[in-house]
Amino acid sequence: MPEKIRTILKQAAAFQYLQAEEIERIAQFSTIQRLDEGRCLFKEGEHAADLWVVASGEIALRFELPARQSTEAQSISTLSETGILGWSSLIPPYRYKLSGYCASEPCEVIRINGEELVAYLKNNPELGYRVLSAMIRVVGNRFEHLQATAETRSPL
Repeated sequence: MPEKIRTILKQAAAFQYLQAEEIERIAQFSTIQRLDEGRCLFKEGEHAADLWVVASGEIALRFELPARQSTEAQSISTLSETGILGWSSLIPPYRYKLSGYCASEPCEVIRINGEELVAYLKNNPELGYRVLSAMIRVVGNRFEHLQATAETRSPL
């Protein structure tokens, strides 16, 4: 599994320009998990302890509606292989902004310990700058995609 983790991390937008030894260090505090369809990775509002990279399958990001069970209709975005989610684990107040659900069968994700990643980036400021700059691009691209999707669905 460690080789699979390294391979997927190297392909993910936030890590694709890192050196092999930098990827290796991040892989040391990463694990791979297999999920059943419909399983929740994390809930909106929970402490954001981990950054996630999709290894296979799809993860749906959803807004949770109060007093209602989560459904596919609440999905605002779906991420597939090498998609990154859980960026809130890198930025205070460390709370997930959306919920993440496995949207396919099977689904594998790489779980990166957020606390260890933040410590590694703080101890290597140049690396931290490169990773966080890439993460900002990921979040910005996702926002632009959501805007474009909302415009095409608008009844106006």
